[in-house]
Amino acid sequence: MKPGISVVVPYAGSLTFAETLRSLLQQTLNRRYFGIIVVAELGTMNPDLVVMLNATRATVFYCKRPENFNGHTAGILRNVGVSNARRRILLFVDSDAVLAPDCLAEHFRLHRVHPDHVICGGWRELAAHTQYILRRKSFSFEKLYDMSLRDYRAKANKLGHWENAYSGNLSVAKRLFHLVGGFDEHGHRVHDLDLGYRLFRAGAKFRYSPECRAVHIEHPRSIISRLEQARGWKSSGRSSRKSARMPRIVQ
Repeated sequence: MKPGISVVVPYAGSLTFAETLRSLLQQTLNRRYFGIIVVAELGTMNPDLVVMLNATRATVFYCKRPENFNGHTAGILRNVGVSNARRRILLFVDSDAVLAPDCLAEHFRLHRVHPDHVICGGWRELAAHTQYILRRKSFSFEKLYDMSLRDYRAKANKLGHWENAYSGNLSVAKRLFHLVGGFDEHGHRVHDLDLGYRLFRAGAKFRYSPECRAVHIEHPRSIISRLEQARGWKSSGRSSRKSARMPRIVQ
């Protein structure tokens, strides 16, 4: 297995994916230490994004949505990405997240110091009424970050908790990910908290690391409180069994 980071990004039609790709192009970490894997639902990609994906040298896989599946596909797409990852560290990034230029470098540094920790990166929200900044020809990440809503976990102890595990900016050793069976594939939106809980039960340690900065571009679904989602997952009594229904991969 190669050293470094496999960045896994699921895509199912996000309108701001171009901003995610631009932020990946601007990373300060030497490119030999990371690779990018994008797993997209078949039929959602447009030609302009394909050009940008080529610029990032991303490996792209297309997945056909399982028949009669009405849930959230991100868990499935992320698992497909991991199955094609060749590096020791997995970094999960949302397709509507903008990463600080040193975000990958910070994840890489922290894993060298804390190889058995799950690194829960910072997560601010760019509210809808401030997204006019995205229409400017150029803007700095620092400006975007300053305009964004504060991460409610900002006072969390650096020795974090499994509930800090947001898959929009989350890194974990590949061997730990496989140890607990990967993401749940039933389609519920809190598949990241489910993964975090199973990692916790398996003895993994968590670190809340706001120095790994990212800004999430708010959309209608993200207005729903994460706490409400978490309560829904806990009360649902869902098991952590992986679904046997895997999508067909088209390369």
